[in-house]
Amino acid sequence: MASQFPAIPEPAGDTAALLQTVRALKEAVETLTGQRGVGVDTLIKSSDMTRAIDGAEARIADSQQIVVNDQVALASRVTVVESSIGGTGPGSLGSRVTTVEQAITNPSESIGSRVTTVESRANTATATGQIGLRTAAGGSGATAAYEMFLTSGSVSVGMRAEATSGGGRIVFTAGQFLLSDPAYGQAPVFVWNSATGRFAFNVPLLINGNVAINGDATINGDAVVNGTLTGAKIVDTSVPGEKLNNNAVSNTMSAVATTSGNPLLDQVSVAVPLRAGARAVVIGTAVPIGVTSYGGGGTALVGTMAIRVNGSDLTNIPVFQSVLSAPSNGEFGSSPGEAAITATADQALYTAPSAGTYTFTLFHSQSSFPKRLTITVTELFK
Repeated sequence: MASQFPAIPEPAGDTAALLQTVRALKEAVETLTGQRGVGVDTLIKSSDMTRAIDGAEARIADSQQIVVNDQVALASRVTVVESSIGGTGPGSLGSRVTTVEQAITNPSESIGSRVTTVESRANTATATGQIGLRTAAGGSGATAAYEMFLTSGSVSVGMRAEATSGGGRIVFTAGQFLLSDPAYGQAPVFVWNSATGRFAFNVPLLINGNVAINGDATINGDAVVNGTLTGAKIVDTSVPGEKLNNNAVSNTMSAVATTSGNPLLDQVSVAVPLRAGARAVVIGTAVPIGVTSYGGGGTALVGTMAIRVNGSDLTNIPVFQSVLSAPSNGEFGSSPGEAAITATADQALYTAPSAGTYTFTLFHSQSSFPKRLTITVTELFK
């Protein structure tokens, strides 16, 4: 078709460009009038209805055209429906609906299109909507495209869907993109907002493939991962140990509990979340309160101290009593022959069989003496 109806270039200021435009116009006119080729059969039919009263005008126009020669067959139709008040100047209003339909066939390709444009204006405010469907087929392949564009002032949105012999795609242009489902109420299922640069999903999201995130990700809720979660780092201890399974993430956390000097208190406990297979170092100490050992006197076995996890002993060591000698200056108010337990310490290494929260207890069997019990549990890095 290009050899019969050449593209007419825009005229430029130089002489050569003007001559090129004139030659293209001449060739196109000669083709249509039959001076080129075997001849052209042209049929044109049009109608135009217009009414105007006191600055208000309404119009319906329809133009149909058929052009046929040995190289091209063209059928086109243009329909215009419009109305206005006040002309086209300041203070005027008006709307127009234009539909253009074309079917063109030449020896190398065939093209069909239908485009409808709707326009409204009021003073300087304008709004335009356009829907178009185009198809083409030829020696190089086939193409089908559907377009929808809306413009209100300086704001534009649109969509283009196209299928070619090489593939297809759908492209959306919008400042926000929302998908709503009445089953979920008024809130949209998901929202794209160019102001925040984020997709917001307001329903559960299921991903059955790989996800690559090349930036920061914020999760303000639970994340269920039925596979491997890999990362270079997890900041601070905001992810508790019981949430981390199968050594997926290295984690260090520590918990400490200390009793007062109540002589009737014989144990202290702390609950620590651990990962499956995590190793925890447990340290327990018992320190006398109210007396200080200066040596002298004697010692005697008076009981045991045990480190326990969920009620089961990890360690169990003996506890001794010392008979103290008072300092010569009477410091601390001690008197000869006063007795106290000796300071005692023990430690254990525990491996968690599964992910969960474990209760570690330091138990002291001798409740007759004032003392401070301290237990420290530290989960180690893997």
